[in-house]
Amino acid sequence: MSTRSFLLLDVGGNGVRVSDVRLGVSRRLARVRIRYEEAKPSVVKGDVSYIASNMDQRGFVDHP
Repeated sequence: MSTRSFLLLDVGGNGVRVSDVRLGVSRRLARVRIRYEEAKPSVVKGDVSYIASNMDQRGFVDHP
């Protein structure tokens, strides 16, 4: 059985920090691609926030 994970990229003034986040085997995954010619960090943050809030469905993340 393979372990599911994703990479979390923290983009800041000191470069990019990459963290491997491992997921439980029971979670469903969704893949979203965003392409930019040029993008400000605030634009990327807004886009990611919008996508995350609209994909908040049972099964994608653990709900209490």
